[in-house]
Amino acid sequence: MMYYLFPILFGLFYSFNRKRFKIDDKVKNIIEKFCIYFSVFIFCGGYMTGSDWVSYEVIYNDFNIDTLSRIDKEPAFYILILLFKSLGFSFFFFLIIMKILVFFIIVRFLKKYSRDRFLLSFSVFLCTNALFIFVDNPLRYMLALGIVVLALDFLIKRKLAYFIMLILLASLFHVSSIIVIVAYFFRIQKLSNVKLFFIYLILVIAWTPKNIITIIDTFPAWLNFLIGSYYRRFIEEQNNSYFSIGWFFTHFLFLFILFNRKKIISSSSFGITVFNMSILYFFLVATVGLIPTFFRVPIYFAVFLYIALAISLDDLFGKNILIKLFFVLYMILANVKNIYSTYVYIPYSSYFIHLFKIDLPYEYRIQYNKDEYFKRTGEAPPEYIPSE
Repeated sequence: MMYYLFPILFGLFYSFNRKRFKIDDKVKNIIEKFCIYFSVFIFCGGYMTGSDWVSYEVIYNDFNIDTLSRIDKEPAFYILILLFKSLGFSFFFFLIIMKILVFFIIVRFLKKYSRDRFLLSFSVFLCTNALFIFVDNPLRYMLALGIVVLALDFLIKRKLAYFIMLILLASLFHVSSIIVIVAYFFRIQKLSNVKLFFIYLILVIAWTPKNIITIIDTFPAWLNFLIGSYYRRFIEEQNNSYFSIGWFFTHFLFLFILFNRKKIISSSSFGITVFNMSILYFFLVATVGLIPTFFRVPIYFAVFLYIALAISLDDLFGKNILIKLFFVLYMILANVKNIYSTYVYIPYSSYFIHLFKIDLPYEYRIQYNKDEYFKRTGEAPPEYIPSE
């Protein structure tokens, strides 16, 4: 587990104390590169970790030019497979190259727009979405995310044509990315904090699964059965834990961003976009109750949240050790819980290491982490359900 936590702790510790250390640019550059490349090795090199590779390896190995005509959605992914197979790449070479490519697209964006707060925004990225994106690894979604982050660069530069072209390309990998187009019209909104707060409050209250069930119960019986069963199952899977610590922490972060609005906006010429996209992130999070599988969509805008939090937390951490401890403890404990609650993250195994060994059988790799989960908990691992 410490494989995942070490770069997070290292990045946060350095970020909190960088002004105290007064390190010159050369040493600072070495520290940043160490944190980045160590994180790449750990987060992008998983072998028997994760879950979605189970189905993607079969797709990759079975797909060929003869089956290209059968594709009915998101064709760019399959064309990419054909390209890499024609070059002789095995599945895991393809997978890890794609992971590293998207990882560095996100790093480039954060480095460009976080500036001297880069390692703090990078550490926030590692302890929020990096595990899901690069270890659990919904591959088509990850590729779409990489293209979306490239598009967001043009959003900041207000180059609409390039922005839309890249979003359309991303939608050929994962159709959910098409919603990112709305960001162009939200980037310069100037609603007051009070209005933003009430919009968020309405979304949070209105779109809880239980409220949706109440609405669905008014539908005709056949439609109630068709749609309502889905939401009732979702509520059962959540074990009525909608009001969790994470739920409260998300709302705390929203208020924290609102409170630091002036600081974020005044931080740079693109500060208004960073603030607005962070708010849009929370608005989308609040709609997850409406469409449970919608949880991936806010992550398209999360790079702005990493930057906004880095700006908001930077000076604050130097003044208040309690807030520093609260933030670090929550993030670490949330990651520990996430890692231990499923079989997909531990025990950790790296393809970079297994590359020099005999390739393990597919069936063995599927079962390995599940067997280890049973040894650790005495319970059968959760049933595998593709995340896409």
